[in-house]
Amino acid sequence: MKMINLYSDSIVAYTPVENRECQRNIHLDWICGLLIIHMIGGHIAQFMHERYILDSVFFFFMPWFFFKSGMFHKIKKEDVIIIKSAKRLLIPFIVFSLIGELFLMFKLIGLERYTLSEFGIRVFKYAIYNGICEGNLPLWFLLTLFMDKICFNLLQLKQISHVSIIIGSFLVAIFLRYLKINFPPYCISFFTGLFFYSMGFYLKNFQYSRWLFFLSILAVLSITLFMPTFINMRDSTVRYGNFVIWFPYALSGIIVINNLVKNIPYLLNISLIIKIGQNSMPIYVTHWIILSIVEIVLMLIGVQSRSVFMWVMIFACIIVLPLLTYFINRYCKSVVGV
Repeated sequence: MKMINLYSDSIVAYTPVENRECQRNIHLDWICGLLIIHMIGGHIAQFMHERYILDSVFFFFMPWFFFKSGMFHKIKKEDVIIIKSAKRLLIPFIVFSLIGELFLMFKLIGLERYTLSEFGIRVFKYAIYNGICEGNLPLWFLLTLFMDKICFNLLQLKQISHVSIIIGSFLVAIFLRYLKINFPPYCISFFTGLFFYSMGFYLKNFQYSRWLFFLSILAVLSITLFMPTFINMRDSTVRYGNFVIWFPYALSGIIVINNLVKNIPYLLNISLIIKIGQNSMPIYVTHWIILSIVEIVLMLIGVQSRSVFMWVMIFACIIVLPLLTYFINRYCKSVVGV
């Protein structure tokens, strides 16, 4: 049986999930899809200046993506990995950062009365200090992941042990976090990302051992009970809890969800979540732009109701994101690193 799939670049033959398991790690696609949905919900809340209650559930959200990337790292020559990683990560980062900046320019100059020079100064200062463009904030992950991949690969070529990389990145991240100096956010997120990336490489198969799964469940329950912690990984802001505790807490959460989804096959029957996970890049790089456009349009027509903002943003993502993903997959895959 064939069906049209907006999350693909063609008409695809439908096959049961279990038959596709041999082609890729479907349980990781499922988790990725779930976390992408969580991400969009959190960013809608951010646009509305509201706290997102599910942050306390998915406290391992961003570390999971670094961990998953590390799981599939293959040691390559320096020039090979730089070129390949640039195509997959830097091109989407640059293209969709610039698109985001265009809409930010329209908002600030058209609606908030910035002059062109004021806008330019703001963009320059923000990019220098934060390492990202203000018009598409979530893309910090792509740049940080690019640097972590290159650094990890270089350390492996230099035959630095996995344990040394893990302990070193952990200690440097803590040192920078508690040093009384206002470092740019990417200085700390680079090392936290390297920690989880290295752990993903090291624990790729070992994470599924029963005793490690049991210990991780115990750690998650204990920390949740006595010191629940949530860190904004981009700027290392401690919303609540403890920065040091967050490392084993997030790592344990990653191991728990990877094991749970892998061993509950019924979840994998929710094919929509899997498709979202398999198309996470186009969704990831475009959703903030869609939310920005909705905000601009609603501001132009004078809408002030928060509930209207929320529902319009939700419906815009439900309707526009699949169409945009289909378009990108069909006509311009290269802009999302494919």
